[in-house]
Amino acid sequence: MTDSYGISTPLDLNVTLNKSMSPTTDEDRVKMNNVPYLARVGSLMYASLETCPNITFATNKLSQFNSNPGLPHWTALKHVLKYLKQMKNYPLHLGGITTPILTGFTDSYYAGCTDTRWSTSGYIFTLGHGIISWSSKCQLIVTTSSCEAEYVASCQGGNVAVQLTGNTWS
Repeated sequence: MTDSYGISTPLDLNVTLNKSMSPTTDEDRVKMNNVPYLARVGSLMYASLETCPNITFATNKLSQFNSNPGLPHWTALKHVLKYLKQMKNYPLHLGGITTPILTGFTDSYYAGCTDTRWSTSGYIFTLGHGIISWSSKCQLIVTTSSCEAEYVASCQGGNVAVQLTGNTWS
């Protein structure tokens, strides 16, 4: 990947990853045996948790296929690596001119998993100009509308906000 070009998005917006892209024949499985998919997903997971919140959703999506990845999943993983190459000179930083203010954002992706129809929740919190907490996970309950999925994501983000500020519910 050292000779590859950088790209501007963590995932290809025109590709929807699902289980039907996994190998179904022995020949396809043999081809994937030599591909270091799990090791690369693990590396992405580490980067996502430590310094790269911008790849958290992509890493979450790719890890759903760890048990039986196919060539399209491997291609999507290489897409993330190209994105990281493009973004390598954009570090996380704290501080700034003004007093740091805690800011949080939440969002959801209603029924985003084409295999299970589960929704995804995500949040990100910044202190000043630096990101201090982030997450992207499948929701643990089944939501029946995009409004409900947004509500679940807001509740999860609210819980984190309470933890970060040290407040307690009275």
